[in-house]
Amino acid sequence: MTFLRSKKGIENRALFTRVQFTVYVETAKNEYENNFTDISFWRGFFSYYYRNLEIRFVPLGGKPHVLAMANKIVSDDIKRSLCAMDRDYDDLYGKLHADERIFYTFGYGAENDLLRQEVVDRMVKSLFPTLSPKNSNIAEINDYIERTIQNHRICFLADQIGKGRHNCPLNRDNPRSDIVHSEGDLPVSLRKEEILRRFKCGQKRREEQMILPPRITKQTVPAHHFFEIVYHTIRRRLYKLNGKRIDKGSFGTLLCALSHDLFESLAGPEAAYFSSIGSRELSLYS
Repeated sequence: MTFLRSKKGIENRALFTRVQFTVYVETAKNEYENNFTDISFWRGFFSYYYRNLEIRFVPLGGKPHVLAMANKIVSDDIKRSLCAMDRDYDDLYGKLHADERIFYTFGYGAENDLLRQEVVDRMVKSLFPTLSPKNSNIAEINDYIERTIQNHRICFLADQIGKGRHNCPLNRDNPRSDIVHSEGDLPVSLRKEEILRRFKCGQKRREEQMILPPRITKQTVPAHHFFEIVYHTIRRRLYKLNGKRIDKGSFGTLLCALSHDLFESLAGPEAAYFSSIGSRELSLYS
């Protein structure tokens, strides 16, 4: 049975599955149980801010599919249905939905929000135990991550501009391919020349204009690339110190375990943002 064809079908999905709301998210159906970032993030968000709300997540695939559902929910005023998705560059180009049934991450994606400073520090403490009360690896790894981002500002700037030209040069299908493979080199390097060549040689379509100035921070680096940068920084540092390696699956599992109280420990703009979208009167749409 499908519930995606009509307004009534979409609305009744929640009733059929005996929940108050269906939440459509960015995950392929065959990857739902193995998605340790998006699902973990949104589960944590709704569990913390809407703990009395009975919901069921439904994976729709990539962002275009969730965005299409969001457009339909808003245009047809569909009840009992929510969408939760990555912000991407939507704010830069004025494409954020203002409707309260549509939820966005604070940073580019779930990985950016999960891998906040405090969580990265916890991961380092867990993987690099020391008797010293001040773990020097924390400062070094955070410095390496920041240097990677600053050393490749031009790549991330090209990607933000490329979005408006429908020509993003970063490889979203295989972000690992944009990382220079070298077991011991730190900070991590990106294939800058190749990335910029794609930007210059890509087919230019009708250009959209940014409504906000470009920003290059940990929060605005494309989510999967940011995950790769943090992962390979920690992985290489671990290998350099003791010859050990951590695979990506174990890294993701550790990330989710150490970010279990993410929304309890937020501060500053992130805390204000999530408190705002976490206090909506969703009963109006039930």
